[in-house]
Amino acid sequence: MPKKSDKLKDILRNLNKKYGKNTVYYANDEKEKERFPFNVKVIDEFIGGGIPVGNFTIIYGASGVGKSTLAYTQIAYLQKKDLVCCLLDLEHSFDPRYAEKIGIDNKKLILISPDNAEEAMDIIIQLCKEKVVNYICLDSIQALTPVGENETSRGLEKSMEKNEMALLARQMGKFLRRIGTPVYKANIGFLFIGQTRTQGLGTFFTTEGLSGGHALKHWASLILKIQRGMKSEAPKVKKEIVGFSCIITIEKHKLYGCSPANSKIQIPFYFDGGFYEKKEEENSSKKKGKKKVSEVSKEKAN
Repeated sequence: MPKKSDKLKDILRNLNKKYGKNTVYYANDEKEKERFPFNVKVIDEFIGGGIPVGNFTIIYGASGVGKSTLAYTQIAYLQKKDLVCCLLDLEHSFDPRYAEKIGIDNKKLILISPDNAEEAMDIIIQLCKEKVVNYICLDSIQALTPVGENETSRGLEKSMEKNEMALLARQMGKFLRRIGTPVYKANIGFLFIGQTRTQGLGTFFTTEGLSGGHALKHWASLILKIQRGMKSEAPKVKKEIVGFSCIITIEKHKLYGCSPANSKIQIPFYFDGGFYEKKEEENSSKKKGKKKVSEVSKEKAN
């Protein structure tokens, strides 16, 4: 009589032959999650090394808090590692000169500006299935416009008076179900950028959330919320404000080495280049230089 282990091996072999290689396998054969860093030391240490590859990450917050700049910083770093990066500019706000200032090589960046949500989703699905890109950033979720918002089933333009309930949420749920496996198999880092949505619960109580449906939150392995800190904590050079304080909160994660959910860090954002630690290094080096000069002058005087 054959042993259970032998029978199981035969079944696994047959299943993989029928449904494809590595469809059924032992957990110790699963590779450790690769990470794509933001190249901002404080943030990377906070989230355990970077965003997970083969899964979805969401960054959201109010307008003007540095969400797109953080994504550009990551793209610039990944390009230096010879990885193919793709940016879906759904807001049509991409500025080549600003991107170059952050460090992006525009000659290597694939920029996609589709007319509607369905076009954007079809393009992403094809890129993932063909395994031709390493990183995709979608900027932003709210700018995804389903065809149903603009046209009727007969192709006629809709009036602004007609409202469609949860069109984007339904499309997003379908999209994530279709794209989840291709993203995982192609080992792609996928970053969604979104804005906060204020929801009123009664007269005196409001909450901030992410629009685009609940499916996004369920599928994401990492969700980061970015907020502005207090004005008094903004970075300054000679008493002049040169940026603002940025608070990053981990709302959800399924990653080893990541800080616990609801953990927060505070980091400066500089108007002239985004998130980096050069300002602090320059200031500290200047202070050290001044100390050394003063020490030398004292020795000469003596």
